[in-house]
Amino acid sequence: MHIRLVLVLLVCASIVASASPRLHVVDTGRKNAPVILFLHGGPGYNAVSFETAMIDTLLADGWRVISFDQRGCGRSEAKTDPKGYSYDSLIVDVRTILDERKIFRYTIVAHSFGTTLATRLAQVDAPRILGMVLIGGPVSYPQTFRTIRTSLATAKDTVGLGKLDSTSVMYASRHFAIAMERGAYKNQHPTVFGIRFTNRVQQDKKLSAWMSDMRPAPMVGFVTNERYSTTDLSQELTALNRVVPIRALIGAYDGLLDTAHHSLWRKCLGDTNVTIVDSASHSVFIDRPDVVVNTLRALRPLRKLPPLPRTPSMAIDFLALVDMSDPRLSEFRLRSALEDTTISREDVLEITTVLARMVGLQQKFTDGHKLLDDIQAEATSASPRVRIRYFLERGRLFNSAGDKQSAVQQFAAASNAAEGSSEDFLRVDALHMLGIATTGTESERWNRAALAAIDASADMRTKGWLGPILNNLGWTYFDAGRYDEALAMFERDIAWREKNGRTEEARIARYSKGRTLRAKGQLDEAERIQRAIVDEMRREGLYPDGYVYEELAEIALQRGDTTTARPLFKRAYELLNEDAWLRTNEAKRLERLKALGE
Repeated sequence: MHIRLVLVLLVCASIVASASPRLHVVDTGRKNAPVILFLHGGPGYNAVSFETAMIDTLLADGWRVISFDQRGCGRSEAKTDPKGYSYDSLIVDVRTILDERKIFRYTIVAHSFGTTLATRLAQVDAPRILGMVLIGGPVSYPQTFRTIRTSLATAKDTVGLGKLDSTSVMYASRHFAIAMERGAYKNQHPTVFGIRFTNRVQQDKKLSAWMSDMRPAPMVGFVTNERYSTTDLSQELTALNRVVPIRALIGAYDGLLDTAHHSLWRKCLGDTNVTIVDSASHSVFIDRPDVVVNTLRALRPLRKLPPLPRTPSMAIDFLALVDMSDPRLSEFRLRSALEDTTISREDVLEITTVLARMVGLQQKFTDGHKLLDDIQAEATSASPRVRIRYFLERGRLFNSAGDKQSAVQQFAAASNAAEGSSEDFLRVDALHMLGIATTGTESERWNRAALAAIDASADMRTKGWLGPILNNLGWTYFDAGRYDEALAMFERDIAWREKNGRTEEARIARYSKGRTLRAKGQLDEAERIQRAIVDEMRREGLYPDGYVYEELAEIALQRGDTTTARPLFKRAYELLNEDAWLRTNEAKRLERLKALGE
C-alpha cells in the first residue's frame, strides 16, 4: 500500500457518532476542494478497495474524497441485528457525515450495490448533488440474477434454485455465491494497473483481509426490509437523469451485467451516458482508474444552477426558494442562490437572514447566529427591509432556543425598524412574533397592534397575516382561561381561512376550536371535530396528525374511558415522537403519552 494512503487512513479516519452504529469515515483533500462521496458495494462490503485504488489519483486531480464503511460493514461498528438496515437508515448516515462537515454540494461515485443507494439518496438530495458516476451497478436485480443463472451457472448450480422464494436471503446469497465461484468478478484481461493492485493486495495481509471481508447482516437486513432482490430502478434513474447528470461505467468483462443490462442502462440514461469500459471487470476503478477520473472531469461543469426567481424589480424572490415544511431543502436552495455572482449585495444580505431562519428551524441555532454575525455590521446599516429581517431572524433563533428575553429585544428592534417604512408585511411579522414571545396581557397587546396594522395596510400580502394573528390571540385567551373569547377567535380564524382556500390551515384552526371545547367540557362536540379531521386526512391520503390523536386520547381519558384512550395515546406518541423539536422541548409530554399508551 502507498505510504501516502497509509497516512490518509491513519490521520483522516474519523468516527461519526449518532443514533446509528459508529461509522468509519475517511475524509481527505483540501477543505474547499470539490467533494466526491464514495458509496461502496455489498450490502456488507467496505470502501477499502476504492480507497486503495483511487484516493491518490483523485487527490492529485484536485478533489476532496469522503468514503465510509456503511453501518455494520468493514471498519464501522459491527451490527448483527438486521432491523437497522434500510435505505432510509443509510441516507441518514450519509446526511450526518456531510452535515457535520458542512458539505452542501457533492458528486457521487458509487459501486455495485452503492449505485442503488445512490439512486435512493438522489431522490431526496438531488438539489445538493452535482453529478453521479455509477460503476458496475444493476438497474434491475431480477435481470442480474437471470444473467447469473443463464450465463454463469452450471446445471449443478441451478438445482433447487427454482424452488427458492425470490425475495429470500437464500435466493440472493446463492446467486452471488455462484457468481463468485464462476469468476464473474474476475478480470480475464487485466491492465497493468490492475495487476499491480492485485500484487499489492496479495503482499499486504491486512489489506487482503479487508478486501475479502463481507458481512452477512447487511445482506440479510436489506433482503428482509427492502425486498432488495426484486429491486428495479428503471423509472427512478430515468427521472433522475433529467435532474442530475449521471454517467454509468460498466466493465466489458463484468460477469454480472450482460448486454441485456447494458441496454437497460442506455434506455434509462441514453447511449452517450453509458460507457462499456475495455479491459475492466466489475470494479472499473481497480482496472481503469483513468476512465473514472476522465468521467468525473467531464461531469464537473455540467450541473448548472437553476436560474434564480426574481421579482419585477429584478431582486431575488427568495420566498420562491423557501419551503417551510422542508427547511433542509430550503437551506440548500438558498445556499445555491448565494453562489450566484450576479446578485446584488442587498440580495446577499437578505438571503443570508432567511438562510439563518432555515438553519434555525433545523435546531442548529449556533450556526444560525454565526450566519447573522457575519453580516451584522452591514445588515444593521442597510435598507429597512434588510434591517427588519436581520432583527426578526436573530429574534426567531433566540425564541426557538428558549431565550424569550433576548428574542423580545430583537423583535422590538425589528418593529422599530419598520416604523415609517413601507414594509407593512414585515412590521406585522415583528408584531406577531412579539405576541408569540410574550404572555398574558402583553401578548394580547402586541396581537391587537398587529390586527390594527393589518387593517390599516392596503397591501394584500399583509392582509394574509389575519389568520395567524387570530390564531395567536385565540391561544393567548386560551392560556388565560378565557375560553369563550378564545373560541370566538378560532371561529373567526376558521371562517377566514376557509374563505381564502387555506384548507390545511383551516384544519389547524378547527383543531384549536376542538381543543377549546374540551377545555370547556363540551366533549361530544370536541370529539366530533377531531374525528372529522382524522377522516378528512385519511380520505385525502395525508400523513396522520399526532396532535389530533393526542386530543382524542385526552377526550377519552377525561371521560374515564382508558380502554379507548390507550391505543390513541400510543398512536399519538408514535407520531409526535418523530418531531425533533418536541423531543427536545416537550420531553415530559412525550413521556406521558408513552406511559398512557402502554
